[in-house]
Amino acid sequence: MALKKNLVVIADDFGIGPKTSEGILQAFRAGSITATVLIVTSPFAQESIECWRQEGLGESLGWHPNLTLDSPVLPPGEVPSLVDEKGKFHSLGKFLWLSFTGKIRTDEVNRELRAQLARFKEWTGYYPVVVNSHQHIAAFSAAGKCLIEIFQEINQRPFFRRVREPWETILCSKGARIKRAFLSWQGKKNALLLKKNGFPGADCLLGICDYRQVGARGFLEGRLNGISGPLVEWMAHPGLPDCTLEGRDAPKGHSALAMRYQELRYFCTGEFQETAEGLGFNLLKPGEIKKLVA
Repeated sequence: MALKKNLVVIADDFGIGPKTSEGILQAFRAGSITATVLIVTSPFAQESIECWRQEGLGESLGWHPNLTLDSPVLPPGEVPSLVDEKGKFHSLGKFLWLSFTGKIRTDEVNRELRAQLARFKEWTGYYPVVVNSHQHIAAFSAAGKCLIEIFQEINQRPFFRRVREPWETILCSKGARIKRAFLSWQGKKNALLLKKNGFPGADCLLGICDYRQVGARGFLEGRLNGISGPLVEWMAHPGLPDCTLEGRDAPKGHSALAMRYQELRYFCTGEFQETAEGLGFNLLKPGEIKKLVA
């Protein structure tokens, strides 16, 4: 009998908005989520931690380093290459352009990420067991190396997201193929660096590419079938409709906002868990993520 593969489901963006955080907690109660990650730069982050504590989910709340949403922890004047004229982080597109043209200062990235980690530690009382960056900035900028350096200094090895999807699933699964191929190509170097430095992570990363696929017959089977490696990470973005995201995370009416609610409904039906287990996957429960970093 074939050994079961472990499946880690990590919900991104906890704290980004009140209803998004509420939706993530609903998905936890449904038994579909292993861990989530907190954006400490969000104006709604601190209140979301109180909701988290009430659920008693412990250290399955990780950190979501961010350089492309809202404002930095440090005063904008201390990180001028990271912000616009209003003191807000650049959009992802602008951040990438400035990174590739050498205009994002690595020392400023380093200081801001250290400040964010310090805030996480202050608010939660522990260092994160799970880390992945907002909009995958660690996969294609100086942020990836900075994060490795920061955690090495404090002798911590959290479970890091490795942005690496098999080419077979990129070709066979519809939705954002060009974006996924670019991310996997860029993420490969960062994934190898994480592995070389002893940071645990999954063998591949999967997720929902198009909300219209959610719940479609054979969708999950098509994503999980034939995946090699003993550990798979599923990237999730569940959430209730959240007006605070409009104009921040996506333009009003953008499909990304609708996708969150569609994902939440999918995770709460039990279909995701049943299908994954039927395909031979062991869905790790909250708290079990710590086994991967022991």
